[in-house]
Amino acid sequence: MLIQWNKSLETGISEIDEQHKQLILLFEFMSKSSDADDFVDHVNVLIDYAKNHFSFEEHLMEVSGFQDIENHKKAHLEFIHKCDEYIDDLDEGTFNPSKTSDFLFNWIVNHIVAHDIKKAAPVIRSYISTQN
Repeated sequence: MLIQWNKSLETGISEIDEQHKQLILLFEFMSKSSDADDFVDHVNVLIDYAKNHFSFEEHLMEVSGFQDIENHKKAHLEFIHKCDEYIDDLDEGTFNPSKTSDFLFNWIVNHIVAHDIKKAAPVIRSYISTQN
C-alpha cells in the first residue's frame, strides 16, 4: 500500500507540501520493511518527523490566526498517541504491521485532505500572502 503524491494532496504552501511529501516517503520506507524490528524503526522515524512537521504547521496556524487550531492540535496529538499504542503492542506481542500501515495510510491521506487542505491551508496561504 503506497501513497502517490499528486495535486489533490497539495496545500499550496511549499514548505508544508515538501514536509507532506517527506511523510509519504517515510511511510513508503516503513511499508517496504522486511521485518518487525525494521518496521518499528521506520514507524519511530515517521513519528519523530511528524512531530516536527506538526510543530511547524501549528506555528503557522497560530501566527495566521487559524480559528480551529485546538481541534487540529488534538488530531495531531491523537495521531502520536495511536502510533505509540501500536509500538506498545510490540512489547505485548500483539503488534500487527498491517493494522499499523492501514491506520497510517488512512490518517495521513485523510488528514492532509480533510484538515490541512480544506481547513487550515486557505487561512495560512492568506496570511503568507500578506507577509510578502
